[in-house]
Parts: sequence; C-alpha cells; structure tokens
Amino acid sequence: MHDSEDRAILASIVEYSDDAIVGKSLDGIIMSWNAGAGKIYGYTAKEAIGRDIRMLVPPGEEDDIEYILSRIRKGEPVLHYTTVRMHKDGVQIPVSLTVSPIKDRNGTLIGVSTIARDITVQKQADEALGKANAYNRSLIEASLDPLVTISSDGTINDVNEATIRVTGFSRKELIGTDFSYYFTEPKKAKDGYERVFRDGAVTDYALEIRHRDGHVTPVLYNATVYRDASGTVIGVFASARDITERKKADEELRKAKDLLEIRVKERTQELVKSNASLSTEIEERRKVENTQRETSQYLENLINYANAPIIVWDPELRITLFNRAFEHLTGRKAKEVIGQHMEILFPVSYLAPAMELIKKTHEGERWESVEIPILHRTGDIRTVLWNSAAIFGDDGKTIVSTIAQGQDITDRKKIESEYRLRASEYAKMNIVLEEEVRQRKLSDTTLKKTLSLLNASLESTADGIFVVDQQGTITSYNQNFINMWRLPPRLLEPGKNGMVMKYVLPQLKDPDGFLASLDDLQNPSGRESFDMIEFCDGKIFERYSKPQKLGDQVVGRVWSFRDITDRKHAEEKLVASLQEKEVLLREIHHRVKNNLQLISGLLDMTRMRTGDEYTNSILTDMMLKIQTMAQIHTRLYESKQFGKISLTGQIEDQIAGLSNIYSLKGHEIRCEIHSEEVFLAVDQAIPCALVVNEILSNAYKHAFAGRKKGIIDISVVQEKDRIRITIHDNGTGLPENLDISRTNSLGLKLIRTLVQHQLKGSLSFKNRKGTEVNVEFPVIPVGA
Repeated sequence: MHDSEDRAILASIVEYSDDAIVGKSLDGIIMSWNAGAGKIYGYTAKEAIGRDIRMLVPPGEEDDIEYILSRIRKGEPVLHYTTVRMHKDGVQIPVSLTVSPIKDRNGTLIGVSTIARDITVQKQADEALGKANAYNRSLIEASLDPLVTISSDGTINDVNEATIRVTGFSRKELIGTDFSYYFTEPKKAKDGYERVFRDGAVTDYALEIRHRDGHVTPVLYNATVYRDASGTVIGVFASARDITERKKADEELRKAKDLLEIRVKERTQELVKSNASLSTEIEERRKVENTQRETSQYLENLINYANAPIIVWDPELRITLFNRAFEHLTGRKAKEVIGQHMEILFPVSYLAPAMELIKKTHEGERWESVEIPILHRTGDIRTVLWNSAAIFGDDGKTIVSTIAQGQDITDRKKIESEYRLRASEYAKMNIVLEEEVRQRKLSDTTLKKTLSLLNASLESTADGIFVVDQQGTITSYNQNFINMWRLPPRLLEPGKNGMVMKYVLPQLKDPDGFLASLDDLQNPSGRESFDMIEFCDGKIFERYSKPQKLGDQVVGRVWSFRDITDRKHAEEKLVASLQEKEVLLREIHHRVKNNLQLISGLLDMTRMRTGDEYTNSILTDMMLKIQTMAQIHTRLYESKQFGKISLTGQIEDQIAGLSNIYSLKGHEIRCEIHSEEVFLAVDQAIPCALVVNEILSNAYKHAFAGRKKGIIDISVVQEKDRIRITIHDNGTGLPENLDISRTNSLGLKLIRTLVQHQLKGSLSFKNRKGTEVNVEFPVIPVGA
C-alpha cells in the first residue's frame, strides 16, 4: 500500500473517530479538527481551526495548556491524564486526554496532537457505584451479627466489626487466613463451607467460634455463594447468629424441668403419706394461693400504675420489673427492657458513676434521694431523684433483688437553674446599666466636642460641602459652598434643595446631565460617585458624592465640590507640551535611523563591489554594527514608549539580518530563541545589541566551518534586577589554547569592552558540545 493510501486511511479514521482528535501548533493554535471534536466540544472545524486551544479550557485553568505544551517541547513523548474542558455552550465536560508530539519526516517537532474522550457517563457510573458500595458497607458494619466474605480457596476476604469483636482478632489479622481456623471444629466448619459450594447455601448450621482468649461463642452459621457480573461463583458470604443466651435459656429450662419432676415425686410421696388430711390441705392451699394471687395482683397493679417510676433488678444487674411510669420516663416498653442490663438506661457521659452506685446496692447500701440521670430513647436526658431498698431471700440475709423508686425533677432543676441564671443576669444588668449611664454622660460630652470639631472642619476645608437627607432637605453646608456657587444665603435657610437647584442649573453647561446624576444617586443607594462638572463661564469643579450612614442605614448624602479650573488648564498645557516633545523626539529618531540606514547602505554597496575577502569581512562587520543601531532607532521611532526597547524583538531583527548575509554562502544555520519579554533602557539596549551582534557574527562565520548545517540557541532570562544572555552553538567549539582575556581579536575585545565597561557585567566562554557564551549584567530601570 502506498503512502498516499496510508494517509487517506489514517485521515478517514481520524475524521470519523468518536474521540476528539485535535492538532495544534507548539504555541497552541488549532491546525486540525475532526468530527469527534465537533461532537464533544460543539464547534465546527471552520469555527475552531486557527483559534487558540485555550478556548476549550475553563476560566482560570489556562496554565494547564501552557504546562502541557512546555512538556511536549521538552521532549516528553506521550502524556495521559484526565481533566475538564468547555463545551461551546459553556458546560464543563470531564475528558480523558492523550497528548503526543507531531514531527515531520526529519523528526523535527512541529506540533502537538490531542485525543480526548468524553468520560461523563463513566464518571457518573463511578460515582453511583461508589455511593452504592458505601451504602452496602454501612449496612454490613451496622449488623450486630458477624459477617464474613470468603474466597474460593477458603481464605477470608473481608469482615465486619462484629466479627472482630466475637473473635478478638483485628481485621488485618483475619483477612487472608483460613476461615475454618476460628472454629472449635475446623473440619465441621470446612465441611459446611464445601456444602455451600455444592448446594448454593447453608442455613442454621451449628458451630462454635473460638475467641483468641480461649472462650467460645455458640452460633448458627448461615451462608450463600456470591457471583461476579458474568454469573461465576467467586466466593461465599456468611453470617453467624450468637445463640449463647438461647443455649443458657435451654439449659435453665432443662434444669427447671428436672427440678419440677423431683418436686412432683416428693410431693406425690407426701400426698400418699398424708392421704387422710389431703382434702383439708388442698382446701387450705387453695385459700393461700388465692390470697397470694390476690396480693400479688394487688402489688403488681400498685407498682404498674404508680405515678412514680419503679424498677427492680437482680444481682446480675438485669432488669426484672419496669412499671408504666418508667416506660413514660424512658420512652421504652417493659417488654423491650425486661432481661436487659441496667446500662441501657443511662447516658454515656454518666454511665460509669451510675453503675458504681447500682453495684453498691447489692452490698446493702440504700439510696436516700440520690440524683441519677436517665436516658430517653429520643436522646433526651431526665434528672431523677432515687430511693432504693434491698429485697432479701428466704434466709433474710441474701439480697436477691433491688427495688428503686424515682421522682423526675428535670423541670424543677431547670426552673432552679433558670432562677439562678436570671438572678445572675439581673446583677450583671445592673452593672451594665450603671456603666451605660456613665458612658452616656461621657458620650454627651464627647459628642459636643465632636460636633464643634466637625463644624470647624467643615468651615476650614477648601472644598464646598453640601449635605441633604433622603427627602432632599438640606441639613448642612459650609461657607465655601455658598462662595463657590455664588448663592444668596437666604436660599439655603429654608432647607429646600429645589430652590438651590433652580439657582445652580443655569450656571452649568449640561444641566440635564447634572440633574440625572442627582436623581440616580438620591435613591437609597450606597454608591459613591466622582466626576467633573463644567460651568458656562469656563470653570471646572470636581464633584465627589458619598452616602451618609448611621450604622448600615443610608440617611442622606454628602456632596463635595473642588474648583480645579487652574489645575485643569495647567494639565492641558502640559499634555500639549508633552505631545510636541514626543513628535520632536520621534522625528529625531527617524532622522538618526535614516542616516544610519544610509551609511549601512553605502557600506553594503562598497562591500558588494570589493573583491578582497578580508575587506569584505570588515565592511560586513561595520555594516552589521551600524544596522544594529539603526534597528534600535527604528524600534524607538515606531514605538509609543521612547524609553525602552524589547530585547527579544531586537535579537529577532538581528538574526534576520545575519541570516540574509551568511546564508548566501551555502550555510543552513537555524536560530532558536527562548526568551521571556525583557525590556531595556536605550543606554543599555545599544551596547547589549552590539554584543549580541558580535557573538552571533562570530558563530555564523567561524562555528560551522566545513559544515553546511548548524543550530544557534539563544536564551534571555531576567531574574529580579539582572539579565543573563546565553548563546550556544553546536559548532566546532573554541581552540583549546585560546585565552579569551589576552586574544588580539578585535571582535572579542569589543565584546569584552562593551560588557565590562558599558553594561557593567560579566562575560564567560565555555566549550560544551560547541561554544557557549554567557553575558550577565544588572538592569538599569527604564526612566532612571
């Protein structure tokens, strides 16, 4: 296949790619634009080609383009990263970028290629997946049952906090270990795991989890397989339900059953022995049981429906009785808390001291009006005053339970606290009021002094001051205002602004504009204004307006007028004089430029006529030096800033002149400039340009002897108050025995003299794969 066919196929692929493929120059100008770029960014190729690539960057992110271009220019082959770009309608689009260099057949870097892919859908999917994973994780961590995910080889992938609590091992210790290791019967655990893979699930599989400290927890093990997106089984998800309490309850039930059987047998034997009195005993027992039942029912009703909260707990601190008043106090039902530990009733901040008090009741200690806070299920905390008593067993010594009765004193405590706070606030208010009275007296004195000072300030200022309120009524003015506007004092006495305006407007050139500005600013506005007004008689006033405020509220407006007629006329004369000087200076530079160009032309004509190579070389050097100075005067003539010269532009002009002369001799010499925008005063620009001219001339003439191609690299950097110019060529380099400081070369002597004596700088030469010349000198501030 030929190159033309290859290029046609490649162009077709690029044009119809769904990705945005954009080619741009090294300075960021768009050179090519495919259909995918139009689809993503909204611009047609006609709209985009020739414009700066920064039009696709969100405001404030333009440095991103310069950073990428600089990295490509430094030789980095390909860059991959994600960022944000702008659609034509202003919408920001997340994109994945691949940036690569564009080179010509010779391998020269000529541009940059960017392939962009819209990743909006992918980003939204990633965010949705992240939220779902976070939600699932929170559900797993909230579970009170141990939850484990197991890989196909039987090792643990992940666990929740309940698993860590039941096993005593950390998450880091658990993950990656064998699942069956943590059971008292590893083989049984492994058999259950394999059965899950075989049958798809296992339910209520009894096992015992082994804690690291040796104790075991009986659990019912449930497990099921989980699959990847393609449906392949990749592991097992297992949960374990702690059945310790259930086993205890079963054991207690068995013991109670055995005890009941024993007692039934004993009772049967007794009944057989006392058959004669059985009927009487049964009747008596029924009476006793009825009495006990009635008493029990009475006590239960008395406790349950008592207004005070009553609670009973056993020696293990488990709740055994919980009346309705206590339900109201905590927001919990009795069936929720019976059998639960007492800890559930107290706020975390008071849990430790509360449990200490409760434990002491089983040592025989009684509570007499002890304050213990109780936690409501909504998070509210109630303060309760408690009294307690011990309940003894049949021996009259052993404490089998504790009963406590409370009184909710939360509201009373709040009222007492409010009373104390209110009394403290009243005391503070008295102090504040006394201080306020003292400050008020002091403020009155200060106000009188301030008003006196303000009045004196108004009258002593050279400006005319005029103050109106929000309704346009005159509230204050000074004598200068009357004098400047030539107003009869009687106009100001009634305080009516309208009468003053009728007298003022005829004096102005633009009375309508003056009235419009007044109306605009008189509305409740916080704006300030500054402008000038012209009078029919030629006077010019500066007018400054500022809102008068009390706190944040606008209560009026202050107008200040200053007569600047004399100053304005002086400024106009000064501007006219300056324009004349600029014209004269421009003409001087024009004539100097013409004279220098005339001399340069005569030298060029002489150079072209002479046949002697040495004479031709001397004339060329002289012509280039004069041409350099003429270029500076050309720039000064064409510029609006006579005091400074762009050093970068000057070097570009010199390279063009040198290339026109030396490229005719069969040399193909390419110059590359790396420079920021640097300006020099005229006194420094001329010697600096001559130095650059000499260094470049030497490079053109001598660096590439016997070679047809070469590169000269010019770098100009300004750091604070110093400029460093580095000129490096990849030519033959300097002779090994050449001493720059003692050479008789006129060109090198001229360079050394200009740098050291006129630029007050330093000069160095290095052999570094060619010749490198470094010139460094301090910058004279422009205009100094």
